[in-house]
Amino acid sequence: MSVSLNSHFQGRKASVATSAFHVLAQSGLEGFTFRAVAAASRCSLGRIVHYYPTKQELLLDAIQETGGAILEEMDEIERRLPARDALEAVLSCALPISEAGREHWRVWTSCWTLASRDREVGRFVDRRSRAWRARLTRLVTSATTREDVRDADAVSGLVTAGVTGVAMMALRDGLAPDAQIALLKGCLRPFEKEARAVSL
Repeated sequence: MSVSLNSHFQGRKASVATSAFHVLAQSGLEGFTFRAVAAASRCSLGRIVHYYPTKQELLLDAIQETGGAILEEMDEIERRLPARDALEAVLSCALPISEAGREHWRVWTSCWTLASRDREVGRFVDRRSRAWRARLTRLVTSATTREDVRDADAVSGLVTAGVTGVAMMALRDGLAPDAQIALLKGCLRPFEKEARAVSL
């Protein structure tokens, strides 16, 4: 296959993966079918199967799209803002405040469901989870002194639990952005001394 043809093939395949991600976000695992992805990507069923001979291959590429734009935004926040401001902005970015955030969380919860029975998905979830904790630990360390926070990794675990809980409630109850932030603040309040550096 020539370079130009391979580039076109990979571009079309990536476009299908993006469509598959949106199908998974909107329809869940039950609605994640070749036909649904073909309709969303405006491709024939045969072309989808040509790109992805198995549903698992399609699913694995789809979940790689999870949070892609959000992760890029977080990277930009870290480059642009001082550590304390970056930490607050990253936490807000992690909540399902925008439609992109809600899609991310819907797909992410599907990944949790699959991780227990699919090793590849399990490894993906583990990599993303470790990267998130590492990001938080790095930001907490940069934004505080040892007098404020002695165990940045423990604080990042606390904050991760708070963000996850708020996200689940937001998906279930349709919480407004302000309500999500207020709820996360409430989760952290009992640990004010340890978590004051991550106030929103």
